[in-house]
Amino acid sequence: MKLKLTITLLFLLNVAGAQTIAFFGEAVCKTKLRTLYYRFDDEKFTAQQSIPIQMSAEYRSRFTNSYRVNFDEKTLRQHNYLYFSDTTAISEDSALVRQNRINLTELFITLNTLSSNSSNVNINKISY
Repeated sequence: MKLKLTITLLFLLNVAGAQTIAFFGEAVCKTKLRTLYYRFDDEKFTAQQSIPIQMSAEYRSRFTNSYRVNFDEKTLRQHNYLYFSDTTAISEDSALVRQNRINLTELFITLNTLSSNSSNVNINKISY
């Protein structure tokens, strides 16, 4: 099954001095999903690192599966990549797996260049 991931928004919130980073968007694929999985760097996909799908809608022959996940900035800064998948049964990094990843190193390089007064940052990545 192919998973085409659209990360539509990255949103930073200031919560008691700590940054929470929320990723939300739509996983577009051939079937309706109940769960989307994530992993960092060279980890394996596991059921413990999963995101419940909030809503699925059929559009033509595809389903758009809406999700949202929050991470602490400190946790994300410890990793280089964040990967998404619709299954835990992936044994190697294919081109499709690499397509559905976020380069956290580049993300934080961009965020570090912003002024400290910026509390909300929107980053759009749409891929088709």
